[in-house]
Amino acid sequence: FKTEGIQPHEDWHFAHNVDLLISTLIYLDRIEDAAKLTGNLCADEKSIETCLTAVHVQIGTGNLSTAENLMDHRLKGYRNHPFFVSLKILIALARKDFAKAETLVASLKSTDDFAEESSAYARVAYEVLLQNRSEIDALETLEKKLKQPGFDSWSFNVYQSRALMRVFRDNGRTEFADKIKSLSIAAFENTRCKTEVCKANR
Repeated sequence: FKTEGIQPHEDWHFAHNVDLLISTLIYLDRIEDAAKLTGNLCADEKSIETCLTAVHVQIGTGNLSTAENLMDHRLKGYRNHPFFVSLKILIALARKDFAKAETLVASLKSTDDFAEESSAYARVAYEVLLQNRSEIDALETLEKKLKQPGFDSWSFNVYQSRALMRVFRDNGRTEFADKIKSLSIAAFENTRCKTEVCKANR
């Protein structure tokens, strides 16, 4: 970067690699360290995917105001997109603002977007907390998500699941949050840990 006189955020690979590093730190149960790196992910409004990582990590560490600030300033062009509204649902549920969560869910249901993959984690949180969905059924849904092939897919699901865990912890559902954590770890070890080095360090 110094030699060519460019800023790190101008290189797509930089933010992408930081994104993957953050997911790895979260998997290693170092989410606070991961949160310190999120400032590199929302450098401009073009950093949509990596900025989503930053928002999820901030939710996962309980920094809800920071998460909202990133959304309102860096993702403002996507206010009506299902992933944006889904993040707002998670934040509302974490704050126990159930009336707001219901309103947001209704806005997605009106266009059938609540059934989309981008709303999966918000859907689980909403249905378990407010619709009495069974934890067993919810865990089955999450397991399918976490077992999706490919490292990028696993990475995306890692920080989403940590945000979801925080929502449940903030609502006094610590035991269920721990089950989600165990599920995410098991999903990695059973479907991604293929090399002898990885197996030896389990």
